[in-house]
Amino acid sequence: MTISYLITNIHLSSSSFDGWKPNSSVLIRGGLIEKINPESTDLDQDVIRIEGNGQYLLPGLIEMHGHFYGRANVEMRSQHKGYCPLYLAGGITTVRTPGEFEPEVTFAWKQSIERGQTVGPRIMTGGWYFDQAPSIIRWFKPSESIEAIRDCFEDRDKISDFFKVYSSMPTDWIGEVCRLGHAKGKKVYGHLGLSTTIGAIEAGLDGVEHGFFTIQEFHSKASPSVDSEGLESLDMNSSIVRQVENVIVQHRTAVTPTMITFMLNGSAYTDWLDRIDAWKYLAPEAVTKQLEIRKAWDEDQKSIDQQERLMDKQRKFVGDLYRQGARIFCGTDPSYPMILPGKAIVYEAANLVDCGIPNSVVLRALTQEAADELLIGEVTGSISEGKQADLVLLEQDPLSDINNLETVRLVWKSGRMHDPEDLRRSAIGQIA
Repeated sequence: MTISYLITNIHLSSSSFDGWKPNSSVLIRGGLIEKINPESTDLDQDVIRIEGNGQYLLPGLIEMHGHFYGRANVEMRSQHKGYCPLYLAGGITTVRTPGEFEPEVTFAWKQSIERGQTVGPRIMTGGWYFDQAPSIIRWFKPSESIEAIRDCFEDRDKISDFFKVYSSMPTDWIGEVCRLGHAKGKKVYGHLGLSTTIGAIEAGLDGVEHGFFTIQEFHSKASPSVDSEGLESLDMNSSIVRQVENVIVQHRTAVTPTMITFMLNGSAYTDWLDRIDAWKYLAPEAVTKQLEIRKAWDEDQKSIDQQERLMDKQRKFVGDLYRQGARIFCGTDPSYPMILPGKAIVYEAANLVDCGIPNSVVLRALTQEAADELLIGEVTGSISEGKQADLVLLEQDPLSDINNLETVRLVWKSGRMHDPEDLRRSAIGQIA
């Protein structure tokens, strides 16, 4: 039995986030947004009324580069079981996970959530990574040839909403995955390495993950790993930078820079962990590991300084892309305990604002534009009658300060209401 809700006295977001509609109300029934500003005749006695207190209702947020990273042969609920409630607690109702080490586990999460057996966000999964052997990540089941990609494609297609190519893939292999994926009506995204970005996009790639750091044209040599020295010597006003930007813009390629992944070092790292009170969510073994990482950073000031210089280049690159009309999305890559699901999305949104992207544009990228990119824009992404009731009620206005995304009071996923504090309590000590 589903519960009906009437949320009253709220500032309601428009799909463009060009302002708020005060004194609004939203009726949720049957898991859907049934009516905006309903009449009394639309209501019945079973409706639970939520007083909005003049707070801010916006669509549920969409994490565009999340992970769950469970392991096969481990009982599903024992591995990173805190990820699902933490995403929701942060107002995230949909997660695009571009590849998993063991995608069967994430697919099990997805099915369990869809059946109402597990509390968590909607999961859009990339399934197994496509990569060429030898991969720098041994868990990816890399392929030895294009023929091997064709042979395994159908099995991977069964659990994938889209596909992800990884850093050891050459351009012609990426083109083949794009051909196969597009024939199924599915998009292909890439964490690039051996392939140039221009080549991959012209071969059909729909989106680039991690931005500046994985663009091969910016490296001094072809490598599946990040070439920090080559990036540091790069002139950000050079013709090659302009060429890459132009191709991204012209092809309408999605860019998810995951800036937070590259920012958490030195004092920024420890300040972040303290700010979000991350320690309480970590299992004891994870706390030990993070303290070791913290000590290593403290002893490597040269690397910290270098990373900060590279982040300045990333900010310029992302800002320039935005000003030229590129599509920029918000993802956090929570593959490490310190990039805490749900909390990290606020940090990343603030990073994009620091690149010169207006709050309204970042909010659109977190909602309707992300939903459209995932081909679920008719289901979620805006507060519209008939759509899924994926909603987040904020205590403070994110248009005036993007950091107000932290002020989550309540979350609805498919019409089911959740208290973020209850969700967070369920995740304490769970992140491995």
